[in-house]
Amino acid sequence: MSELRQRMIREMELRDFAENTQKAYFAAVEGLVRFYMKPPDQLNREQVEDYLLYLKKEKKSPYSKRNQITSGLKFFYNCTLKRDDVRLELPKKNRRAQASGGSRAGGSPQGRRGAGQPEAPGPAEDHVFRSA
Repeated sequence: MSELRQRMIREMELRDFAENTQKAYFAAVEGLVRFYMKPPDQLNREQVEDYLLYLKKEKKSPYSKRNQITSGLKFFYNCTLKRDDVRLELPKKNRRAQASGGSRAGGSPQGRRGAGQPEAPGPAEDHVFRSA
């Protein structure tokens, strides 16, 4: 087991992360490693952002998946590596455009079940990153 993986596990255990969250965060880092074929601690902010743009534009990954990956990479760089130079943000999803298409006459968007609730993350990939 790599030293980076051990550090990440320690940080997640200290925060009492759920097993599925841990798997998803490992998958996020592993995807980045596979994309660049380099250890993740050798990548800079621009490279990480380019990977996120690749997921959006080329892979057409849904917002919820990209949000999960961004959270995992954010945790890795900011909490595990304690690097301040990699600050990642994914803009909030524009829910106003979605809500306008499905409202019923006389109904309030706030009154609908689940309106305004964040989308649940998809199933975590069962990968671990071993490079680094």
